[in-house]
Amino acid sequence: MRGNRKCGTCDACCTVLEIPSVPSEIGKPCTHMTGSGTKRCGIYAQRPSECQGFVCHWLAGIGPSSSRPDRSGIMAHLAGEFGEIVVAHILREGADTTQKGRAVLEDLMRDTRAAGMQMLIRRSYIQID
Repeated sequence: MRGNRKCGTCDACCTVLEIPSVPSEIGKPCTHMTGSGTKRCGIYAQRPSECQGFVCHWLAGIGPSSSRPDRSGIMAHLAGEFGEIVVAHILREGADTTQKGRAVLEDLMRDTRAAGMQMLIRRSYIQID
């Protein structure tokens, strides 16, 4: 489910996630990230279904607009065979210790508990421009 938000220049998912159908390495930008600004994906129109279907917590409309992953340093998404686990990636060292980062994690934990789900926090440090 997507909210009314747009990724803009955020491309954290293109670095943090491993996409089996794309030659990529976790923690390094996808090899198809060749452009700049909001048009960084060189195969956007033909991108794999895993990319087309991916929705992070922020894109789904969860949390304030200031919690966009490239701004807050935290990206969360559903995982597991049935989407039963929330995975929160800490994108840069210390992001979870800032006021904004702590607020994002607290909101995610509260919502995860309320839904009866589990949450995994991963330190997935990446370079964010």
